[in-house]
Amino acid sequence: MKKKLFSISILLLFISSIFIGCVKKLDYSEINSYSDEVLSTVLTALSNNDYNTFSKHLSDDMKESYDYATFQKESAILITTVGVFESLEFDYGEKRNGYNFAIYNTKFSDEEEEVRVSVAFKEGDENHKVYELYLSSDKLEKANSTN
Repeated sequence: MKKKLFSISILLLFISSIFIGCVKKLDYSEINSYSDEVLSTVLTALSNNDYNTFSKHLSDDMKESYDYATFQKESAILITTVGVFESLEFDYGEKRNGYNFAIYNTKFSDEEEEVRVSVAFKEGDENHKVYELYLSSDKLEKANSTN
């Protein structure tokens, strides 16, 4: 239940920021020096059930809402539903309300379709911490609705 509430909160925040905030296109060259590496590390850690590595890349707020128990549950759902992370490709980016949102198409071992991943970094954060992370695919949506 806590996980569903967290996912719904993230989705609502994402949707509301589209309508409330000023949205500007984010050029890949503005974030490619860190975004691919951070997201690859985070998704690999999720696939390997490695909370220590995963949490090192989270903002303090994300760490509070994505504690170890939540991570364990999410990691298990991810692995059993779509498999392990294999690769990513940047699709597009947006600047909204002081955050850089990068949208990726990712490949997981047991999913034929792309898994869509949205990751947010705070503008000016030189540590490039993850402030939002959202994974979306039909298989994941179905798995999350049953849990």
